[in-house]
Amino acid sequence: MTTRTNNTAPDDVDARDHVRAMVAGLKEAYPRQVTPLIEQVMHWVPRHRFCPPGTTLEAAYANAVVPTRTNDSGRTTSSVSAPWLVARQLHQTRVERGMRVLEVGAGSGYNAALLAELVGPTGQVVTVDIDPVVVESARAALAATGYTDRVTVVHADGVEPLGLGLFDRIVVTVGVWDIAPAWLEQLTAGGALVVPLRARHASECWSIELRHQGDLLVGESSMVCGFVDIQGTAGLDPDTALITGPNGGAVVARSWDHGTDLSGLPETLAEKSVMVPSGVVLPPPGMFIGLRTHLVYALPGLAELAFEDRNLLGHTTEQWVNIAQVDDDSLALLCYWPVDGGHEFGARGFGPRAQHVAEVLVEQVAAWGRAGMPQRAAHVYRPAGVKSPLDGTTMALPSGDLAVTLHHDGADDI
Repeated sequence: MTTRTNNTAPDDVDARDHVRAMVAGLKEAYPRQVTPLIEQVMHWVPRHRFCPPGTTLEAAYANAVVPTRTNDSGRTTSSVSAPWLVARQLHQTRVERGMRVLEVGAGSGYNAALLAELVGPTGQVVTVDIDPVVVESARAALAATGYTDRVTVVHADGVEPLGLGLFDRIVVTVGVWDIAPAWLEQLTAGGALVVPLRARHASECWSIELRHQGDLLVGESSMVCGFVDIQGTAGLDPDTALITGPNGGAVVARSWDHGTDLSGLPETLAEKSVMVPSGVVLPPPGMFIGLRTHLVYALPGLAELAFEDRNLLGHTTEQWVNIAQVDDDSLALLCYWPVDGGHEFGARGFGPRAQHVAEVLVEQVAAWGRAGMPQRAAHVYRPAGVKSPLDGTTMALPSGDLAVTLHHDGADDI
């Protein structure tokens, strides 16, 4: 493997074993996504030098997020993303030598440094962030590691046009609720947009590699992911309701879906509840990513429930999922419990129409079961004004329409 010297520092020598261990672990876990080139550049870029002062080498090279900035409520607003996510999204982006790449969400600058290695000396990376503190921190880290010749850090709202020409790749490293028209305007005809797109629920987020096929943008790969929230004009704050649980603890209901009205929910879930089983048994290892995606697209009225205590509902044999169906003054919570052969899904209903709302949720669980419990998703985006037909379940976004088709194809980058 080629050795680089332009971005090393004395403390990097101590990090070498940690770097090797991190990359070896990624290569073992994701042999298809961690290509020889990605493996190489992750050896080259010293991740610990993009982490906050005082971060240990063990923490810097663990396969976990390193927060770099939080807001007043303690929520992470910028971070060094987990290595597994960085490597797999780089694989999705398919960067080549000499390309111009736009990164939306500068973070610590670590991802921009990796992109700089991938584009090589004839390429260019522009990374943009709305937070001036993040911008200055990223600039400093990139300067200290020798990447200012290929990386430009811009302070701006990343969903707005930058006026810096066209890019071969645009990679978004924040969770977004829509596809900004400016991204498509700044993308070359044969380019790719890689975007972590959410839909109706904060936990529903797929990083999608979108490319033009005629008037549409078709997802050529997708993977489930998690990123910090986008800020600025494209940010979306949830509606929130506080409910008292059966045992007196707090339950927080949140909704990012304009079709969900939380105002009619009861003040307490202490009244008698109703359980409706689905008959859908998920065998080990128990992945239900596809179920969440199916529910998000099939059911307007979804909300997220957050509990202080997992046993708050008083039904200790059930495990709750933070997906709830809301219908006026009643709600149903997605649950599962152990049975022979795996875990069965059901819905626990609360409120005056508990039975009905639980049955609505369970019917969609059953529909997913009848389809064979698909876990992978194919996405197609149609910009506003385009008339080309869409296949699959379609959801309206502010800038266009998004269609998803669940399937069993193992080739997706899940």
